[in-house]
Amino acid sequence: MTEEYLVRFKKILQSLPDDKKKALHAKLKSLPEADRNAFVKDFVLKFEGHEREKAQAKKPAPSKTDVREKAKAKKKPEAKKPVKKIEVKEDKPAEVKPKNDAPKSEVGQQSTYVLLAVFSILCTLVLVIVAVKNKDDIADLANVIAGESAVSAEVSGVTETDSSAFAEAANAIASSETEQTTPSPTPTPTNVPLPDDHPDLTGLVVVLDPGHQAETDPGMELLDSDTTISKMRCTSGAVGVAANVKEYELTLEIALLTKAYLEECGASVVITRETNDVDISNQERANLAVASSPDVFIRIHCDGAPDSSIEGVRVYVPETGSYTGSSVRMADTLGQLVADARGCDYLGCISTGLYTGLNYADSIRSFQLVTGYISNSADEKALSEEETQYQIASAIAEFCATI
Repeated sequence: MTEEYLVRFKKILQSLPDDKKKALHAKLKSLPEADRNAFVKDFVLKFEGHEREKAQAKKPAPSKTDVREKAKAKKKPEAKKPVKKIEVKEDKPAEVKPKNDAPKSEVGQQSTYVLLAVFSILCTLVLVIVAVKNKDDIADLANVIAGESAVSAEVSGVTETDSSAFAEAANAIASSETEQTTPSPTPTPTNVPLPDDHPDLTGLVVVLDPGHQAETDPGMELLDSDTTISKMRCTSGAVGVAANVKEYELTLEIALLTKAYLEECGASVVITRETNDVDISNQERANLAVASSPDVFIRIHCDGAPDSSIEGVRVYVPETGSYTGSSVRMADTLGQLVADARGCDYLGCISTGLYTGLNYADSIRSFQLVTGYISNSADEKALSEEETQYQIASAIAEFCATI
């Protein structure tokens, strides 16, 4: 660990309340010494990023008029040529004649009105063309802002990816260009083809939780039942570094395909959400899983990491509960199967108490499967492909057969 990050970490600690200081101390103490440096660095980057986002969130969001004015200012001069062709001042039929020539004055006024009407129509057309051309630029800007702010530390078990006020403001700018927004369609996979040697999962009950949702829920809920620490109920997750894919969309696609695959193998599958437009907190997802009395509960994620070179598969398990003796071993089986199916590295398993959705489901076999990191362009591209999603579903089925 560089001296710089250590100094920044100590400075942050001084600003935290006692309960959070104790929680950080306990976390550092529980980590292997080799992992502590990475944890401190990730924590510093994440904390400072949140502070910047808070400061940015206090600034008033740009209005629709401001956005359009900025968009028009960025256009090249030639984009305004259609307007320059109309030179009203050179055609002076609009001069008002003396009052003693009333009939000619009326004709002149009519000509003026016609020219002004034509000029107004042409100006409107130019503005529409500019707005349409700039719409994609505004959407791209929103995606860039969302991508930069949504990539947060997930490696080393720091915390779940938080959506930022900056990303929400950017999305608001993009959506303001169209008064009516269409929700993203819900994927609806049909029956999936199975290999001849697919596992027989008859009688097995599986709960799948596609991580995150389209809208962030800013409400707070307790991290677990034995603490006073609170976390956001649910976030929209990470945003891809290259194609700006949304984590909540990818997790739903993978989960629905996996559900269809497992059901074809004979399993009974419960899924926490089947659309992106929901409001289900992490605690509620865990409670739903426990109430279903499943043989296994799998939370599906596509995380973001502060280092874009990080790629591969990782699994998190609760550090407390009924399966602490076997959960890591089983997580390693799950992670290795998925990594082998994807043809990528398995980054290992981490036992942690930092995930609400795991803490409230530690009475059942619970796993948080990070299928890849969309902060890495190769992982983002692979996870967006149906072939990779099918490979993940097949690997999860193989894992379920080991239970």
